[in-house]
Amino acid sequence: GGLHSAENGAPENTMAAFERCVAHGFGFEFDVRLTADGKLMIMHDDSTLRMTGTDLRISRTSSAELDKLRVGQTEERIPYFSQVLEMVSGRVPLIIELKAENGNHAQLCEAVERELSSYKGEYVVESFDPRVVRWYKLNRPQTARGQLTEDFFNTSSTLPAPLKWALKHQVMNFVTLPD
Repeated sequence: GGLHSAENGAPENTMAAFERCVAHGFGFEFDVRLTADGKLMIMHDDSTLRMTGTDLRISRTSSAELDKLRVGQTEERIPYFSQVLEMVSGRVPLIIELKAENGNHAQLCEAVERELSSYKGEYVVESFDPRVVRWYKLNRPQTARGQLTEDFFNTSSTLPAPLKWALKHQVMNFVTLPD
């Protein structure tokens, strides 16, 4: 997420890293997660441990609690999706990865779309979760969407083996129709 450099006070997925991208005219990718109180915040992992030193789950924590954390050894906070959109203001393209947790895919998509409805810049949404891509196909077919995949057998995923195989080989693409 972003043109990050911990040494220069711009850890990944922070406003400082995103501002560096915009200053250089680079588009960038970032991960959007839904907090326990329905806010949209930017962080790659559901756990805040790697980036803040405090182990909280974004999906189970209120935005007010997450606001208290600092990223790395900086004054940077976990940014809100709305802050990123406002700062970028259409100046560079965005790749927005939606990170669904515990079946919150529809709520996540709806919240992201509320924010994007007035955004005037170029963007694409993507996800590892085919339910997110399917939601966009059905509800916002004009939005460019991407289906991400990985070798789910070489991750810590607890998904059943048949589902891991299906996701790895993108067999849901006939339903989700990613761009």
